[in-house]
Amino acid sequence: MLDLSVVICTYNRASLVKKALASLSAQTLAASQFEIILVDNNSTDDTARIFERFVRANPALNAHYFVEKQQGLSHARNCGHQAASGSIIAYLDDDALANPNWCAATVKAFEQTTTLAAGGPIMPWYDTPPPAWWSDEFEVRTWGNASGFKTFAQAPHGFAGGNMAFRREVITKYGGFDVNLGMKGNQMGLAEETVLFRQMWRDHPQKNWLWYETQMQIEHYTPPRNWQFAYRKQRALKSGQTEAQLQQAKFWQMATWQVLFRLVWKLAIYPVRVLVGKGQSKTRQFRAIWSIYYCIGFLSYLTLALSLKRRGDKKRRK
Repeated sequence: MLDLSVVICTYNRASLVKKALASLSAQTLAASQFEIILVDNNSTDDTARIFERFVRANPALNAHYFVEKQQGLSHARNCGHQAASGSIIAYLDDDALANPNWCAATVKAFEQTTTLAAGGPIMPWYDTPPPAWWSDEFEVRTWGNASGFKTFAQAPHGFAGGNMAFRREVITKYGGFDVNLGMKGNQMGLAEETVLFRQMWRDHPQKNWLWYETQMQIEHYTPPRNWQFAYRKQRALKSGQTEAQLQQAKFWQMATWQVLFRLVWKLAIYPVRVLVGKGQSKTRQFRAIWSIYYCIGFLSYLTLALSLKRRGDKKRRK
């Protein structure tokens, strides 16, 4: 069995997946120790031809191409892990660039620890210079400067889907990713990896199973749309709605004083604390903008949570 299977799921991003594949061809880990699995989720562009050229240019690599007809990132990710041969299954986004040591660091994380899952830092890369007000902090995903196990308090959502890895038996046990969640073509969707990580937290409340590896670093493409208010607003709204659906309005099942405290904290105290935090002017500007999006997301969560509660109350009265 191979040490590592790297799964890339893609949909109509031929020019980006070409770069992602190229980053895997430059890995320090021996080609005999890992495989690349590209899952094409019904692309209509040059994705298939890009992969064929990649294979011809890199005959030493174990690279395989699959088509997943059911539209959706979760379907594609599940196809990937089901086709994988490695004892470790890692996911890399189709618009990400893996550090040359990424594969080796991933294998090392599982060989030298008892972890069930691992992830690493995510830094942005651009093909268009961002505006002056923009901060990389909007796109950076990091859990500190030192490798180590993370607790629920430190990483309640687990690791970002574009840079995460699991022991094969873990993916098999949980059946992969929830196909009702995640991107579906160009339709925004979130939280399929969050649900998986929360299932793991539920079953493994102890600390030592989620490993953060600083050498598992990737760069993630940040397109111009990401600094448009409409996109950030849409993502914040979707994030809040998804969280409400996942929790099924549990917010409203708390005691009245708990609800009031949470409202005040989330909509007033917390954003203010973020705004007055110390840092450079650009950091403070980022905090101000981030607070606005945070409030949008939380209000979206409250709106849907209340709607779900009312529906539940009506069903109980019938």
